[in-house]
Amino acid sequence: MPKFRAILALTASVLASSPAFAADKVDWSVCQPEITRWCASSRAQGGEEAIYQCLLKHDADLSKRCDNEAHSRYEQLTGKAR
Repeated sequence: MPKFRAILALTASVLASSPAFAADKVDWSVCQPEITRWCASSRAQGGEEAIYQCLLKHDADLSKRCDNEAHSRYEQLTGKAR
């Protein structure tokens, strides 16, 4: 049984680092100026949802890159696309 768990853990770590899973991630670094300006406390709370909700409040003021590459991407991945 311990050998099975070790193999399962190894498989999970390999799968989690695969490009297929990476494609489902949002690169919030493109929104760094916006996050620093408006969402510092959201970052402290942690989680993509907190960052998304904070940026949503400032949607009209987001840079095109932040909106297109991160904010809208998160909406697509979570089914929140407007």
